[in-house]
Amino acid sequence: NDPLRTEPGHFGRIRTARLGVEGSWADRWSYVAEANINGGEATWEDLLIAWAPTDNVTVQLGHFK
Repeated sequence: NDPLRTEPGHFGRIRTARLGVEGSWADRWSYVAEANINGGEATWEDLLIAWAPTDNVTVQLGHFK
């Protein structure tokens, strides 16, 4: 009995997943949103917005590691 084999048309179960998006807009703004999903519960790994007023300075607000 193969634990990875499922019914035709099914691809198994996902126990843990990490979903995320990141991007930027305007000239000096960026964002990151990344969550872990485990056992039906989601926790934020990173959730932030950043502004870079100059090339040498970046201000970040949010939950990040």
